[in-house]
Amino acid sequence: MIITQPTRYVIFFALSIIYYFGMQIDVMDVDAAQYANMAFTMLSKSNWLEFTNRGFEYLDKPPLLFWLSATSFELFGASNFTYKLPTILFSIVGIISTYKFSKLYYSENSAFISAVILASCQAYFLFNNDVRTDAILANSVIFAYYNLAAYLLQRKAINFIFAFIGISLALLSKGPIGIVTVIFGFGGHLFMQKNYQDIFNWRWILGLFVIAFFLAPMCYGLYTQFGTEGLRFYFWTQSFGRITGESIWENNMGPLYIFHSFLWGFLPWTILPFIGIYFKVKLLIESKFKINNSIEYITFFGIVLSYLSLEQSRYELPHYIFLVTPFAAILSGFAIEKLSEKNLKLFFKFQIPVLFALWVLGIVLFFYIFPFQFWHIILYLALFLVFVYLLIYNKSYYKVFYLSFFAIATINLFLNICFYPELMKYQPASHLRKVIEENHLENEKLFELGIQEYSNEFYLKHEPKSLSTIPLISDYPKGKSYYIICKNQIYYEFFQRWTYKTTRIASFPMYHVSLLKPKFLNPNTRKEVIDTLHFCRVDL
Repeated sequence: MIITQPTRYVIFFALSIIYYFGMQIDVMDVDAAQYANMAFTMLSKSNWLEFTNRGFEYLDKPPLLFWLSATSFELFGASNFTYKLPTILFSIVGIISTYKFSKLYYSENSAFISAVILASCQAYFLFNNDVRTDAILANSVIFAYYNLAAYLLQRKAINFIFAFIGISLALLSKGPIGIVTVIFGFGGHLFMQKNYQDIFNWRWILGLFVIAFFLAPMCYGLYTQFGTEGLRFYFWTQSFGRITGESIWENNMGPLYIFHSFLWGFLPWTILPFIGIYFKVKLLIESKFKINNSIEYITFFGIVLSYLSLEQSRYELPHYIFLVTPFAAILSGFAIEKLSEKNLKLFFKFQIPVLFALWVLGIVLFFYIFPFQFWHIILYLALFLVFVYLLIYNKSYYKVFYLSFFAIATINLFLNICFYPELMKYQPASHLRKVIEENHLENEKLFELGIQEYSNEFYLKHEPKSLSTIPLISDYPKGKSYYIICKNQIYYEFFQRWTYKTTRIASFPMYHVSLLKPKFLNPNTRKEVIDTLHFCRVDL
């Protein structure tokens, strides 16, 4: 059965709505707000080759995200939408590249399914909302994968150039892992084909010149700012140093941390990549380890070898594994194509508990953790009834695909229109900005005490002066009013005990919204873990 064109339009319209609402959500502390603030600072200083964070030299992430964000700010102004816009555009390129790569080796229908699976997995919803470097990396890599595969099959120079542009962008987004992942996928594939002519093709040297051209500005900036240590950090310490132990970062999350991060990140399609890997291994054994040009093992080696290498890191974060989501999506489309109707029904039996678990999670999130409007509840319950109706009466061969998409799309729609807006009330930066704008306050009179939040700096378009102790404000001219952003009641009471006249203008609940913990999620214990941000006027 072929998924019809009208159905495709409905699917991508639904995805567009979900992503659009996600772009309106405030930029989250810490990482996303830090990167947005650094990009705005870089734009303000008109220095695109030296990177600073709160006035200090910054040597950590490669510059592509900062360059793209600063460009977006320059063209459209600094906002939630414009910070997330480059990542969304890269994701569109990544989804199209996933479709085109899959179409090179599989059916058009399988290619479409792969693209939808990628666009609707939880990881893609997440890193297009809480924007970091990982989305640009993953989408640059799959863009390189498609063009390099097309070059090997069709030998078009344009694909060769685009492939190495994609690798360059991946290197500029998160370092050497951008090229290592490409080597894993294509190296393993060509080796299994015993295609030594392409493995040792002299044209790869020309590709290195393309990479050198695009990396030159970054390398120049690193060298002028940090000397050879900057170059060494980028090309070795940041990535490989985490394996050798040379890097100081180490959190020892355990051997299965990356694995279970993938399990939730690829919801609701988690089982499908493993089925795809099973079929790939089975085919490899049946063919006695001989494969031809019509069969691809690029994504197989890309996902397996990338996973094994990431597991060697001594410092692991859950979003590291999101790099392989395009490969997983392609293997998932391949798995659905390979499953017979009988086996697809068997898979459906395993998938149903996953889908109902998602709906139950939605009920907990939207009815218990935060109080929502009555019409939200009615709409959610109505969509759930539609799901049950489709579960019972839909006889389509792709029933499991439709129901899985419907469930994850509903959950993320409500996350973006209900849950995140409520959650962001506990990151007061954008609300604080409104109060400051309403009072027409001058930036020079703003101070912070006991708090330094990147979100405050981004939304205020200014880094407030930091006070280490309250008496330091006495160094400023008398007879004037100053405005203090201070954390929790203790600091506010200190002001009241001091000799200055202190007036509280506004107070906001505050919590680290990107690190949700059970006590915060439980409405009965939430007050135990939230702080209060006070905005005060001090008259000297």
